[in-house]
Amino acid sequence: MQDTEYRDEMSELPLCISPSRMRTMMKSSPDVECVSTESVISMIKATELFIKELVTLSNPRDRNEIGYHQLSELQTRFDRYSFLSDILPQKITAREWSEKYKHLFLSTQ
Repeated sequence: MQDTEYRDEMSELPLCISPSRMRTMMKSSPDVECVSTESVISMIKATELFIKELVTLSNPRDRNEIGYHQLSELQTRFDRYSFLSDILPQKITAREWSEKYKHLFLSTQ
């Protein structure tokens, strides 16, 4: 556990993300002027649940780490993670890419 333990005021469960760090991230959006304590705690809990689900679904079998490949595989296997496709696209070789998109180049000539 971290040196400094943050706790939700409503429960005894420790928070893994610093509330001040989350508040800073939330306030970095130009559309946000004010951030309440409740919204910070809600975002922390939602983020922790999201990460927990990613870890559970990615099945880190023998290792204690999750790599790019596992995360990009998740976004292709589950529709609810399709929003990650821009951030975590499946890696393909140049040959695979040219085969997949050659119709675009053939039609323009």
